[in-house]
Amino acid sequence: HEDDDSKKAVEKARREAIKNRPLHRNIKYPAFMNISRDEAIKKLKQLKGCGQLIFCPSSRGLNYLATTWKMADNPDIFVNYVIQEKDKPNPYAVGTKLIIDKEIYDDLDEIFTHHKPRLNELVSTMIQHKNFRYGTQNDIKEMLQDKINVNHRTCYALSYSYDRPGHFLLSYITASNSRHKSSSSQKVQREYIGLTYTGYTFRNNYFDDPVKLINWWKQNFKKNHPKYAKHEKLMKQRAGQNPHLVLV
Repeated sequence: HEDDDSKKAVEKARREAIKNRPLHRNIKYPAFMNISRDEAIKKLKQLKGCGQLIFCPSSRGLNYLATTWKMADNPDIFVNYVIQEKDKPNPYAVGTKLIIDKEIYDDLDEIFTHHKPRLNELVSTMIQHKNFRYGTQNDIKEMLQDKINVNHRTCYALSYSYDRPGHFLLSYITASNSRHKSSSSQKVQREYIGLTYTGYTFRNNYFDDPVKLINWWKQNFKKNHPKYAKHEKLMKQRAGQNPHLVLV
C-alpha cells in the first residue's frame, strides 16, 4: 500500500536524522550551541551582515567540533570547518589543543577572537580590491566580455565563489583569446583562490594581499597554471615513452 510505503519512508528518514545528529556536548561558551550544522546555518541566516560564527558538535564524534562561518551575505555564503580536538582531559571535555585549518589554538575563545577576525579581515581586503566584482559566474563572464570587446586587452575580475564556499574566483580573458572573436564566444578562464588564516592561496603559493597575488599572476601567467601544468605533464610522459622526443 502507498500509505504504508510513505510511513516507512518517513520513519526511515527520522531514524537517519537521529543517527546522523551530532552528540550533545556539555560546553559552556556563548558561541557554542548544541545544534546541527543545518540549524547553525538557519540561525546565521537570521543575522544581518556577515562574519559571524557558530560552534556546534560534530557528527564525527567526541574528538571533533564543527564551526560554521558566514563568509558573505546577499547572497549568503556559509563555510563549514572541522575542529580537531587533542589532549582531552576526558572523552567529553573540550581538548586543550584545537586544530582548525592547520592552525592550533588553546580554546574556543582563541578561535573566536583570533581566527574569525583574521578571516573577516582577509575577506574585507579582497572585496576592497579595485577589480573585485559582485555577481554570479555568468554575470562576471558578461562583464569581462563587454570590457575586452571595448579595449581588446587582457582583463580580469575577482569575485566570490558560490560553488566552492571559502574561496574566491579569479576570472579573466586574455587578449590573445579576443582577437577575431565575437564577445559572446570569448572564453573566460577561471581559477580558485583559497582562503586560510595564513592568507590567500593561489597555485600552491600564499599571499597576504590580493594586490601581491595579482601582480604575481601577471608576472607568472603560465607558472603552475592548471592548463599548462597538464600539458607539461603529458609531454613529460610522452618523453618518457619516447626518449628522442624533445620538449618545447
